[in-house]
Amino acid sequence: MQRLLEGNWRYRSDRMTRPNQGAKSRLETATAQHPMAAVLTCSDSRLIMESIFDCGVGNLFVCRIAGNFADDSVVGSLEFAVQELGVRLLLVVGHERCGAITAALNDVRPPGQIERLVAYARPAVELARGRPGELLDNAVRANIELTVQALREAKPVLSSSYDSGSIVIRGAYYHLVSGEIEIMHF
Repeated sequence: MQRLLEGNWRYRSDRMTRPNQGAKSRLETATAQHPMAAVLTCSDSRLIMESIFDCGVGNLFVCRIAGNFADDSVVGSLEFAVQELGVRLLLVVGHERCGAITAALNDVRPPGQIERLVAYARPAVELARGRPGELLDNAVRANIELTVQALREAKPVLSSSYDSGSIVIRGAYYHLVSGEIEIMHF
């Protein structure tokens, strides 16, 4: 976590080192990968985790899905990161002004498969309705919290690894303007 936060500081301060981004890193990781963390984040084009954490090739195992939800495919991918790649940190990163959460705030039923994404967001919206503050921001934060909880309870791989203390599963909120990663505590 500390390495990620240091990288985020460099990103926010416009002092990026852009490590592990050349031919040497590509060749070193061609036969094996050893990422320091797995990140579940939104597919929003403004959330490039390798930039936000000033990382490079082979440093992060990133799963991206609109709304940073943990459906079965995402859980399986994160299980792979833990079981096969030895990842010990799973970080769920949501962000302000998330479009998937915004869609769940509307009473209009979206077309096609977008409805499935909105269905994932509805519990977070309902949880956020009772909280003081701005509804969209609260819903984004509630969604991160619910996703972290779902990963911590995902049986058998993630839940047993989390319960034994062999992995850490945390949530973070990304501020679009400042570029800051805010680690959430719940």
